[in-house]
Amino acid sequence: MSRGGNRAVAPFTIRRGRPADAQDLARLHLRLQAHVEASSPLVWGMSEARAESLPAFYVQSIKDPSAIVLMACGDEGRALGFATGALLEHAEMRPGRSGTINSVWVEPQDRRRGICRALVSGLLEAFKAG
Repeated sequence: MSRGGNRAVAPFTIRRGRPADAQDLARLHLRLQAHVEASSPLVWGMSEARAESLPAFYVQSIKDPSAIVLMACGDEGRALGFATGALLEHAEMRPGRSGTINSVWVEPQDRRRGICRALVSGLLEAFKAG
């Protein structure tokens, strides 16, 4: 989809998620969940069963034409972050389609490199392409 980074930091690539990414997506999702839970006692926790089902959830999401799953990867292939969104149909509304951002996570050691901005831009591009 796009390339990011500059001369001062290692480059990265934003691309669509693939079924082979399911384990990395689940790991990143759990890191996001732990961060959110630590940030507020009001956030619902995730059950062990839900955590175990995340790889299958991401395989299904990647295959779903209304879901958007993006990965940020370093040149060496390491997963740096992810973003998810969905295209929504509104038959009774105008415009009849919208997009929603569900999740965005970038590993702490990989922040401040423009990865989050590139992930969100990728979601917005996918919403427009719809």
